[in-house]
Amino acid sequence: MAIVLLLIVLALISLTIMFKRKEEKEVNLSALTVAWPPAGEISARWCGSGTRMASAEAAIISCDDECYALMRYWVFFPADVEVRREIPIEIWKGDSEILEENVTMLKEAGSIYIQTPVLLVKLPRGSELRIGDSRIRIPDCAKGTLRPPQVIYTRGIVRNWETPAEGLDLVKLSDHVFLARWKGQARISCGDLSLDLKELDVARGELAIIAAGEGCEIEVSGRKVPL
Repeated sequence: MAIVLLLIVLALISLTIMFKRKEEKEVNLSALTVAWPPAGEISARWCGSGTRMASAEAAIISCDDECYALMRYWVFFPADVEVRREIPIEIWKGDSEILEENVTMLKEAGSIYIQTPVLLVKLPRGSELRIGDSRIRIPDCAKGTLRPPQVIYTRGIVRNWETPAEGLDLVKLSDHVFLARWKGQARISCGDLSLDLKELDVARGELAIIAAGEGCEIEVSGRKVPL
């Protein structure tokens, strides 16, 4: 009987470890060298939590079973000094913490905020971001459906571009999320869904964050590239 109970316990532990590893693959956090998108770009995607002194913001890129979002956290600190501070970001699914990671917040002299870089977060639908006293549940605060293809325009300084076709540069950020820039006219298609993309001023650092999916492709000047 004792041996049977031991085998049952070991099996339960093994299942717990397997489930935890599966959960870990569903969540990820990384820093981007891009600017926070303009308010007009993210008005239907924006979520916020906090006060005038400290606040977290998220801009949902796309959300199906798994979600991708940009996020940042800032603290009002008007002293004219440079500051570097570590702060933990937690992601919870139900009653379980599925990620905890420290992120560096910086403040330059002359700035009035200590803030994180723009972060890309991959997390399961219905998860909650926790940082400081702020809580944001994804995608409860979004207006409407944000299934791929989705595009957010911003600016940034990116060095590790790949060029799969003339006039198109890409950086793969996650399974189906890319930084992209192009010259001329462009379009993204996912099955029967197509979305015309605006022309970018690459010289001014304009780029796009694109959420694609299975069977998606981007077309630039007649050249099609699968995503």
